Amino acid sequence: MATTSIQRRTETHRLASTDFRTPDWFARKPMIGVWITIIGLAIFGILAFNVYTQGPMMAWDNRMENSMHTSALASPAWVRALMVAGFYVGLHGYIGVVVLMGLYFLYKRFWKEFLMIAIGCGGQGALWIGLANVFHRDRPVLDNPIGGDDPLSELPERPYDERRHRLWVIGVLAAPENRLPPVEGHGDHHRPAANGLYRIQPILHGVPLSDGRRRRAGHGLCLDGTGIYSHRAAI
Repeated sequence: MATTSIQRRTETHRLASTDFRTPDWFARKPMIGVWITIIGLAIFGILAFNVYTQGPMMAWDNRMENSMHTSALASPAWVRALMVAGFYVGLHGYIGVVVLMGLYFLYKRFWKEFLMIAIGCGGQGALWIGLANVFHRDRPVLDNPIGGDDPLSELPERPYDERRHRLWVIGVLAAPENRLPPVEGHGDHHRPAANGLYRIQPILHGVPLSDGRRRRAGHGLCLDGTGIYSHRAAI
């Protein structure tokens, strides 16, 4: 019996939604990723310019930073403990998830998803080092750190201002198409790529602009390919 178009789409969706495969939403609508990239770069440029020139945004940010740090120091001990724990859990939890997902995709030979993680993680490191060398901002020495000794005090530099904000800059990765298995009853019928050769896969690169006093927010990049586009369960 002939398979209907609805059945074919259902089967294709089922194949795409298993094993944490990327649903390729941005491959079907690449302009969304392009516009996110443009908007993200524009916001990034505004913040970076203000940090580099100590523009008017920095005065407001300094006031907010001091106010929030004062409030944090006045918080109950259990709240401060949660802040410190959040830094370690967030950092090491992120690293653990990325490593496990990378090993899983490598084991399953899901090369597109593996490349999304590998390029995202490699790109974030290069981005961090490059920006640190551009802005040359020493990490602040706090008289009253929230959690006692600053866990990042040994790191010599921080990317530009690292204030309260975190700016997500979008990078677009053109990953080779990873073709789906044939749909039963239709021979070599595969879901087509966005442009026949490549599927455009956005990777979110977080440029940390978080407060030096709240380090747990200073580790961006937790949305690489793993958080949205590879890990379907996270959507």
